[in-house]
Amino acid sequence: MLKKTKLWSIIKSINLVSVLFFWHHENPIDPLGLLNSGLRPELSDFHDMRNRIFKLILIGFVILLLLITLRVIRKSSWIYPSFIPPSTLDEDMNISSVGYKIYDFEYADSNGKKQIITTAVWYPTDVVPTLYSYDTVKNKLSTGSVTSFLSLDSPIQIDNTPYPLIIFSHGGYICGTESVFLTEYLASRGFIVASPDYHDGVYLCRIRGGTSERLGYVLTQLKKFKDADTDVSIKWLEEHQRVPGTSKIIDKMLELNRNQDSVFYGMIDENGIGIVGHSYGGRTILGLIGAHPDTSMKDNRINAAITLSGGVFPFEDTLSNIDIPIMVMQGDDNDNLDTHNVQRRKPYDDAHPPKFFLKFRSGKHGSFYNGICEEYSTVRECQSKNVFAQAIDKYSYAFFQRYLKNDLSAETQLMKSSPILKVYEKKTS
Repeated sequence: MLKKTKLWSIIKSINLVSVLFFWHHENPIDPLGLLNSGLRPELSDFHDMRNRIFKLILIGFVILLLLITLRVIRKSSWIYPSFIPPSTLDEDMNISSVGYKIYDFEYADSNGKKQIITTAVWYPTDVVPTLYSYDTVKNKLSTGSVTSFLSLDSPIQIDNTPYPLIIFSHGGYICGTESVFLTEYLASRGFIVASPDYHDGVYLCRIRGGTSERLGYVLTQLKKFKDADTDVSIKWLEEHQRVPGTSKIIDKMLELNRNQDSVFYGMIDENGIGIVGHSYGGRTILGLIGAHPDTSMKDNRINAAITLSGGVFPFEDTLSNIDIPIMVMQGDDNDNLDTHNVQRRKPYDDAHPPKFFLKFRSGKHGSFYNGICEEYSTVRECQSKNVFAQAIDKYSYAFFQRYLKNDLSAETQLMKSSPILKVYEKKTS
C-alpha cells in the first residue's frame, strides 16, 4: 500500500500543474513578443497553435495524474478505516511469542517407499523472539525472504495446554512457509501449526531454502496440471504425498505428542485437529475430509477445515460427503473459477453445515500468501496493516477457536461481516 504522503505528493503535483495551466491561459507564452505586433501574422498563427498544443499537453497530464490518484486510493488500505473492530477474543487474551522448529519426518508411503518430508512447526512460547528470515515466495511468486520475530527451538508455553493442532497445506510447487502471516498468527494465539514441504516435483521455495527451477518452467508445469483429467489429478495428489501423505504428517506430530523426549510431549489436543490450505492445498484438504472417491482417504481425526482460494476439481461431484465445519475463502469475481470451470465456492454450497463463505473485495488468488506482505518490513507489520492479512487471520482464528476449542465467544467474530468482504454467507445449522 502506498503511504498517504505519496498520495499527497500527487495531489500537490496536480495543483501545481493546474496553477501553471491557468497562468498560461492569462499569460500566453510569447518569448519574442510578436503575437500582437501585427508585423508577422504567420508567426502569430504559429504561436496560437503552439499555445493550443501546450494546453492539450497540460490537460492530458492532469488527467493522467487524476487516474493515478484514483488507483492509489482504490488500492490503499485506509479506504477501509474501520475494517474489523477488535474482537473480544483479542482484547481478553495474552498474545504469546512464536516458537519455531523444523523437522525432517521420515515414513513409508503407500507403496512402502521411504519418504522424508520437511515440516515447519510454529507454537506458543514464553521465550523472547529474535529476528528471523524465511525463504519463501513473495509477490507474483517471485522468490525471496520475509523477516519475522521468532524463538527458534524454544520450549513450548505450558499455559492453556493442550493446544489444538492445525496443518497448513501449501499451494502447488511452493513451500510450507508460503503464508507465514497466518501460521504465526494462529500460533501466537494458542495453536500448534505444522506445514510440510510437499514433494510436488518442482518447486519455487523450500522451508530450509532453495529452489529447483526458474519461475517460467514452474508455471509451465502448473499449466500442464491444470489441464489434467480426473484420474491424473487424483494420482498427482497421491504421488506427491498430499493425499494421503498429509495424514502421515498428523501421525508424526501425534508421535511427538506421545514422546517424553519431545518438546511437544502432552501438548497437543488429539481431539482438536484442523487443516487450512491455499490453492492446491485446498484441493488436498477436500481429498482428506470426505470428498475423495476412495473413502479410505478420509482422515476422521480432522475436525474443521478452511480453504483459501482452494482448488475443487476433481472432487466437485462428491462435496456433499463433507460433514465437518468448513470455511471457504476466495478473492473477488475474477477468482470465482477453479480449473475445468468449477466454482471455488462449491464446497460451501454442497457441504453440510456449519459452513462459511467469504469473498474478498478486490482480492485475488494471490491474496492468501506472503505476496501481500512484501512491502512491509516484518510479518508483524503486515499482520497489523494489511487488510487482507487482518481478515484472513481474524476469521481463521475465530473459526478454529469455535470448532476446535469449542469457544462460543468466537461466534461474535464469525457472525459479523466487514467492508473488505464483498460476500459473506454462513449457515451454522
